[in-house]
Amino acid sequence: MINCFIYEQTNRLTSKIYERYGDNPCFPWEKYSGCGVFKNPDNNKWYALVMNIDKSKLDEKRSGEVEIMNIKLSKDKITNLVKQQGFYPAYHMNKKNWITIILNNTLSDDFLLELVEESHNFTLRNNSKNKTGKDI
Repeated sequence: MINCFIYEQTNRLTSKIYERYGDNPCFPWEKYSGCGVFKNPDNNKWYALVMNIDKSKLDEKRSGEVEIMNIKLSKDKITNLVKQQGFYPAYHMNKKNWITIILNNTLSDDFLLELVEESHNFTLRNNSKNKTGKDI
């Protein structure tokens, strides 16, 4: 199992992402060493971002460090998921295309991997443009 993050669930997901896609996270910011980015190696497009933040950035009534994953999903799916426990509008990303998930074992690894797969699919070359030719 890969152990480069704080929480067990994050490390389990990281291992499963590697098994499925062969992708390890890169850590592009020295100042933020806990922030890992999963990128499609064919085109360097991000499909997941892991970081640890204070929960107050997601819910002003709460505090304490949490580890989160941002992934890219369809707007309709994001609209439905943010109504459920464990999901928030994207932190530090475009809220129309990205969603934040707290990685505290509230949600199953299998369910999260399904969502990661959807996000990964957005980075595939044949899926990266919509019918108008514009990036989605």
